[in-house]
Amino acid sequence: MALDAETASSFAALKQQFAENFKNRDLAAAVTIYADDAILLPPGTTAIRGRADIEAFWQRLSQVQEIEFGSESIEPLGAQAACEIGVMRMSLGSAQGQARDVHNKYLFLWRKAGADWKLATCIWNRLAEEQPSGGRAAGRAGPGGMRGGGRGRRTAAMPRAR
Repeated sequence: MALDAETASSFAALKQQFAENFKNRDLAAAVTIYADDAILLPPGTTAIRGRADIEAFWQRLSQVQEIEFGSESIEPLGAQAACEIGVMRMSLGSAQGQARDVHNKYLFLWRKAGADWKLATCIWNRLAEEQPSGGRAAGRAGPGGMRGGGRGRRTAAMPRAR
């Protein structure tokens, strides 16, 4: 079963609104994308549960200046849920004013809440950076998340992390 174009467009609009609100540091508006009981699974920390704690998490990450999403696939899970996989770019600022981009892969579980779609579960992980010679650091996963250099798909808007 394929996801209808209207729902896919809704997801894109919700992510764009999140990104704009995030960039403007209106985190109260940004986190309305999440369900009340949402679970956020960021790298390197425990699960964050509930919209209020998710907002507090994003508030603490003041170095994240901008977020951009590149959806690769969205699969319906019945009429009330969908699973989205994609790549995400986070622009990080520093005390010296230098910005750098961090590229991640993500999985979003969308859930219907009345007439609206909300993010129920979000997980992301950083894409491994390639070594200057094009090889991989020992024991690290490749961009596709697989040891041995598996390659993940990227959208044109999301270049390979360097």
